[in-house]
Amino acid sequence: MSLAVAAGVLLLPGRGEAQEITPAAVPQSEISRASGDIRIDGALDEAAWSDALRVTLDYEWLPGENITPPVETEVFLTYDDDNFYIGYRAHDPDPSQIRAHLMDRDEINTFVQDDHVLAMIDTFNDERRAFQFRVNPLGVQADAVFSQIDGIEDFSWDILWDSKGRITESGYEVEIALPMNQLRFPSGSGVLTWGVDLGRSYPRNVRHRISNTPRDRSVPCVLCQAAKVTGFEGIEAGRNLVITADWRLPTTLPIWIGVPQSGLAGLRRGADLAEFYMQKL
Repeated sequence: MSLAVAAGVLLLPGRGEAQEITPAAVPQSEISRASGDIRIDGALDEAAWSDALRVTLDYEWLPGENITPPVETEVFLTYDDDNFYIGYRAHDPDPSQIRAHLMDRDEINTFVQDDHVLAMIDTFNDERRAFQFRVNPLGVQADAVFSQIDGIEDFSWDILWDSKGRITESGYEVEIALPMNQLRFPSGSGVLTWGVDLGRSYPRNVRHRISNTPRDRSVPCVLCQAAKVTGFEGIEAGRNLVITADWRLPTTLPIWIGVPQSGLAGLRRGADLAEFYMQKL
């Protein structure tokens, strides 16, 4: 299991390069259902984004302590029966300086050196655990489970979700679709409230870490300070059972299902082999 100390619980001195913003009470916003279809292509051009809940990332919490960040970031939130959608518009005064590389998923030690955006979602609103999703300007993903109790991120956790990013003349944009059937949240009817911590990493001469809420460094609980988003209703969580076509079959299998070893010749690894196997059961 791959573990890393959570960035959100690092307690380091601020640099004081700008006036500090006094932490306020945890904000609460209301989300609404998507007013139309959203295509995950890295462009926030669908009408549904215009109608979505808009959140701004107004606080740099590291290295500054709740100061005005050096860049502006807009985040848009909406949902439907199938997905929770998050859209980022990350403004940048000099897009040529944006750091973005293609890499394998969850290569977190390399990933954090890139510009990227992130979301931590406490779907049970119990301030104990959250699902974390990070995306760089090229759409590369990293996901983890964050444990507030243990203060760690577990990047061995993976689900199936969609993301796209693109660099623009004014910065970069990222679109994310998180399938409801890949998440866990309370079942039953009624309106749900989730803890939602939104962020941006802006690495230049230093790595500026920016959030939608201020951080009180005297409080070690990150999720306790996350904003609350209410209004989720009529959605169903998944059972977290995923069957993939990446099968590992023993070499003796064709014998006991009555097929000679040569019968597997020409079958591609993955879907064809899985379909072949299921037909013989």
